[in-house]
Amino acid sequence: MKESTHKKLLDATRKIIWKNGINNTSVDQICEEAGLSKMTFYRAYENNFDIIKEILDENYEKVGKIYDEIFNKNIPFIEKIMEIIYYNTESVKEISPDLIRDIVKQDNPQMKEYLDGKNQYYRDLILKYVAIEQKKGNFRDDVK
Repeated sequence: MKESTHKKLLDATRKIIWKNGINNTSVDQICEEAGLSKMTFYRAYENNFDIIKEILDENYEKVGKIYDEIFNKNIPFIEKIMEIIYYNTESVKEISPDLIRDIVKQDNPQMKEYLDGKNQYYRDLILKYVAIEQKKGNFRDDVK
């Protein structure tokens, strides 16, 4: 698949899921938004959840890098927490309540397993930084 076609599909999917959520996004909507045929879509993806996972992977990777950047800054711990809270607050403004609902309460077993894994990754990432800050004396030892 040409890179421009791939980009059109990703951009269209991103726009739709950010507006409608995961469960309300169909291949028809993606193809219409991208101006491409369903045949083109199915050459690259088995179903809409495959492309949605690709979009979410990109987003989760971006968030992970931002968290790493913030936690590795040479600033007081409380400022790191404030930056994380600010980033999360600003990020949520860009997406619909439907997407948040779909991420929190997913009925599709395949997507639920995927999202549970991603959520565990972020819990582990945050706990890693909590442990680092505990060693520095910036966080209570009883937080796990």
